[in-house]
This record gives sequence, structure tokens and C-alpha cells, in this order.
Amino acid sequence: PKPAAAAQEEEEEEQDPTKYFENRLTFVNGVKEKGANPYPHKFQTSMQLPDYVAKYESIGSGEMSADGGVGLAGRIATKRAGGKGLVFFD
Repeated sequence: PKPAAAAQEEEEEEQDPTKYFENRLTFVNGVKEKGANPYPHKFQTSMQLPDYVAKYESIGSGEMSADGGVGLAGRIATKRAGGKGLVFFD
């Protein structure tokens, strides 16, 4: 006899591949019907980039603000390597 986990894994492999898509679609539609966003942002931002620049432009290089953290979001345009283990995201 096969262990229970192996038997369940084998059963999952034998299912129709479209079943996953159908299950996911049912879940997403159920979340939408409840009025919730099925694809929420996972990162909360606390201010826009122009507001950030205006608020912190007076802080010098190497200085830190005492008012806590800020959540900003943006897009990475380029990724450059600067040696072993050093990566720049612009």
C-alpha cells in the first residue's frame, strides 16, 4: 500500500489540467461577487514620489529623518551589475 501523501499526489497529477484554471476562475469570481478586489496591492504606499521629494529634499547625504518609515512604489527601468554581488536598480 502507498502512503496517503503519495496517493494524494498521484491523484492530483491525474486530474485534468484545465481543472486548475476552472478552480481559480471560480475563486476569483466569488471574490468579485463579494465586492473585494481579487488582485489587491501587496504593498501599501504612504505618499507619492513628488511629495516625498518635497518633504525630504532638505535632508543631507547620510542623514536620516526621525519621523519613521515611508512606503513608495515605482518601476525599475534598468538593472546593472557593478561587480560580484553588487547590483544597481535604476
